[in-house]
Amino acid sequence: MEHNTDNKKGAKSLRGKRPVKLVYYESFDTIIKAASREKAIKNWKRINKLKLINKGRLKGFT
Repeated sequence: MEHNTDNKKGAKSLRGKRPVKLVYYESFDTIIKAASREKAIKNWKRINKLKLINKGRLKGFT
């Protein structure tokens, strides 16, 4: 998988934290809406983030 290789093109913040596993996602019509939601979630407490992940657990992923 391209995003889990150790090439030098990926995000520096994720280097050394591979492989990365997708556990939750949402779709948005615009980048502005997506960025706004991301910012809001990043300001949540950890317990609320875990609840969101467990509520929206991706089928086929554990």
